[in-house]
Amino acid sequence: MIRTACRLFALLLVAATSAGAARQADVSITIDGRIGPLQLDRSTARSIVAFAGRPDAVPWSRFASQYAAYTALGYSCRPTDIGWRFALTPAYKGPFCKTVFYVNRRTGRLADFETSSRQYVGPRGLRVGMQSAIAERRLHQHLRQACGANVGFTTRRADLTLEFVGGSMRPDQSVVGAHLADMVLTSLRHDVGVYALLC
Repeated sequence: MIRTACRLFALLLVAATSAGAARQADVSITIDGRIGPLQLDRSTARSIVAFAGRPDAVPWSRFASQYAAYTALGYSCRPTDIGWRFALTPAYKGPFCKTVFYVNRRTGRLADFETSSRQYVGPRGLRVGMQSAIAERRLHQHLRQACGANVGFTTRRADLTLEFVGGSMRPDQSVVGAHLADMVLTSLRHDVGVYALLC
């Protein structure tokens, strides 16, 4: 296990020498599981680092026994939970990161992704911080309180969940005055458990 972790870390350092494209420009997220040039179930840790640069943190863990173990590649990380950031392990001890790529350790492929960074742009130009009223008009959907205040899309390959926070709930369960807090992509084949944490 230690030897495998060392090999992965060495691989990340090598790949990082030509990395950084994601740090320079907006990155699109699509409902079929693409994050810029990356694709759920296909991209590897090496291709993630070649695109996004050297991660700030690379822990590995498992969310629950029914899910595969994962390696998390975290970006824009801090030791404390300041702002809207994600814990990389179930222990919730940090680091806490704005963007996380989860690689399924069994397949070696990108399985899940979550971000609260404004650099990533979702369908119809949605971006973290956008008001829910604007998002509803662009998506032709109404935001309602169910498993959180979320709007979701499902394709044959992936789920894309847009999570909204703030605002207030009306008697009909509709939510007004919220804003987009994060976007989560999960593989329908090799999810490591990130989606389950949203509920």
